[in-house]
Formats: sequence, structure tokens, C-alpha cells
Amino acid sequence: MLLAAACVATSAVVGAEPPAATIIQPDSRQLGEPEPTQAFWAEPDAQEELPRREPASGSRRPRGGTPGTERSPVRIATTWMPGRQVQGQARDLALGGVRANLALPIRIAPDGRWIWLATSGFEYLRIDTDAILPDSQLAVPGELWKLDFGTMHLREFDNGWSAGGLFTVGTASDRPFADLRDLTLTSLAFLNVPSGPRDAWNFSLFYSPTSQLPFPLPGAAYVWRPSESFTAHLGVPFSLRYRPTEAWTLTADYRPLTAVDVRVSRALGNEWSLYARFQIENETYWLAERTNSKDRLYVFDQRAGLGFERKLPAGFGLDVSAAYVFDRSLFQAESFSAERSDVLNIAPGAGVSLSLRWSR
Repeated sequence: MLLAAACVATSAVVGAEPPAATIIQPDSRQLGEPEPTQAFWAEPDAQEELPRREPASGSRRPRGGTPGTERSPVRIATTWMPGRQVQGQARDLALGGVRANLALPIRIAPDGRWIWLATSGFEYLRIDTDAILPDSQLAVPGELWKLDFGTMHLREFDNGWSAGGLFTVGTASDRPFADLRDLTLTSLAFLNVPSGPRDAWNFSLFYSPTSQLPFPLPGAAYVWRPSESFTAHLGVPFSLRYRPTEAWTLTADYRPLTAVDVRVSRALGNEWSLYARFQIENETYWLAERTNSKDRLYVFDQRAGLGFERKLPAGFGLDVSAAYVFDRSLFQAESFSAERSDVLNIAPGAGVSLSLRWSR
């Protein structure tokens, strides 16, 4: 019931934008329904809506939200990319990792109009290589970690507006919690304002020091729903969902600067679905031995792949996919668009991912 509606956990496969940089979408329409734009988590599963008082007209008004969320309260995923040659160095580089996310309600209003959640995330990335960072002459770190803990609040008001916020503290480094300068403090605030019988305005303010834009990022989007089969968030961030038939679904999601996720899925009955997906992914860390304290280590790639999803008993879901990974690079810079150093370009190759999630 409300557990599914409120357990909102941002998730991404290893090598993607950090969960702190994925803007939460606490959409009050169906907080328990996984967002179809996330291929490793998506599943058009009918869930119970968040209990609320109805508008005076007696009709239920759809409301807007910021795109790009994962609503499964428990999520575990693993990814592996076999070794490929590093340009300019006679060495290969392989990546593999695992991540897990958990969101648990800690306090719920008796009428279901607000909720507090505890959130946590774990991510481990293993890099197998003898390559070195060419400018600093440091060895490429063999392990990268992300750990975070935080809280989130969602609230719905009598006038139909909804709002909320998120705050997390953690680390993103090759040596977790080794230095105060490697701590991550991430925050998000959002406000959804209904507009007419179907549409809404969504406003947000997001900050994460490990995002591609490491400064407070305002967001504004008009949530346009001309029909039950089409929804578009027109603004920043941007997303759309088009479901022309019960079997086919097209979704697209964009967040600055380069976070792109486009997916076409085909349902095969009630239990199976197939999909094709294109993503631009980025992960950001701090190296403990960096000489410039402002430098971040970026792990960047683009992916085009195929996968399938399977509903399992007791609310579990399985996702398996394979992708062609290209435009791969590691580099250090003060920001994603700043001058880069220690650039490692990696030959394209294959990648496989597997994930298991649970939702009510």
C-alpha cells in the first residue's frame, strides 16, 4: 500500500550518473508505479495510489513530477564490461560492479497525506587495468565507491499542490570517508502545482557536488497530458512517455548536461517484456591522491542495447540486458565541461547487466 507509494529510491547501473544526480520524481499520480524510462527497473505494473482527499469536484486530478526516478524500495544491480584496449597504452581496462538501493518509510501521516523516508545507497565499481593516468602518472584506481544515507519527505496539500525534499550525505571516492573533502551533500526540493484538469507545473531545485553541473540547478517543466497514452514534461528536466497500444511504449528522458535515456519496449503478455535502449552515462568520483582538490574523476560512456524483463512472484522483478558500449573515457576535470586532464579513451565493446528489484 503506502509502502509502495512512498519507497522512492533513485537507481542507476554502474557507470551511470550517480544516484544523487538523478532527480527524484515523487509523482503523486502513482507513486508506486515504476518509471518506464528506467529500462533496468521499468515495469508497467499497476500499483495502489497514495491515499488522498479528493478535489471538491470529486474527480482525481493527475499531477506532475520531475522525471527520472526509481520507485522500487529494494534494488540490486550488477554490471560487467570485459577488458578493452586503452588508447595510447598497450593495456586493457575492464569494469565490473554492483549497486544496491533501499528506501524505507519511517513515519506516515494517519491520513496518508505526508510521509518521511530513510534512504541509503551503495555502489562498488571494480576497474581491472595496469593503465596509468597520463598527466598525473597515478595508477588508475582499482576500486571506486559510493555510499550515501539520507531522508526524504513527501507532502500533499488540501489545494492539490504537492511538495517534498531530499537530503543525503555520503562519499564518492576510491577511499570512502578518508577525507572530509570527499563527502557528498546532496539536496533536492520540488513543488507540483496542478494546471487544469490534467496538467501541472513542476518546479525543483537540485544540488549535488558529483553531478555534471556541480552547483544548484533550478528546474521548471510543464507536465502536459493530452491523453491517457501520452505524457510530456516540457522543460528542464525533460521527459515523455507515449503508449500507443497496450503492448508498445516509448519513453525518453533528458537531464543536463548529457544524461539521455531513450527506450522502446514491447510487452509479451503480463509477465515478459522486451526493450531496446540508448543511454549516455556518467559517474563522478574524487580521487584521494588528487593534486587539485577541485578535480573530479569522470567515468563516461554511451550504450545501445537490448534486454528483457520478467515479473517474478511476491513483487520481485528480473532484468537482463546486453549493450554495445562506445565513446568510453575516464578523465579528471573540475567540471564536466572544463579543461580535462588524465584522459583515457577506451575501445568500444560489450557490456552486460542484471538486476533484481522488489516493490509492493
